[in-house]
Amino acid sequence: MSQKSYETHVLPYFQEVFEWYRDGAYEEEVAKRLGLTRQTLFKYKNEYPEFADLVKKAKSQPDFEVENNLYRRATGYRYTEITRELVGGEMVVTKEVEKEMAPDTVAGIFWLKNRQPKRWRDVRDLKHSGEMKTEVVDLSRLSVEELENLARLDDTTEADDRATSKT
Repeated sequence: MSQKSYETHVLPYFQEVFEWYRDGAYEEEVAKRLGLTRQTLFKYKNEYPEFADLVKKAKSQPDFEVENNLYRRATGYRYTEITRELVGGEMVVTKEVEKEMAPDTVAGIFWLKNRQPKRWRDVRDLKHSGEMKTEVVDLSRLSVEELENLARLDDTTEADDRATSKT
């Protein structure tokens, strides 16, 4: 497609394109609505900086709103709950109550894991220095009774380890 198709298929719909992206439309949807292929849409974003800026701004607006709302959930906030009732054929405010939303731990964890991943990720990298030696012990010469004694001894050691870790 040429410059002419950009002028006929995209430019007249800048406001709509902004709204579609802002409302969460995917590239395929926007291209289809404009009568373009996905590849042509990407080409236009690369060739026309004003179009790329429009898409970037449209996508960043809802991200910003979600980010702000996540932060509010993570830290807690206050709001006014308004109750309206039908009085004499008209909707009238009958009650206003100041309420408080407590901080949400899950939102806080999500926020911190994404904003400070090195400090708040679930998996930590541990580095081991030195040598690890393993020794293979041949138990094939032991009798069944000797093997059972070893198994009991191992069970006793594990139980002692569990009891010690609880204190």
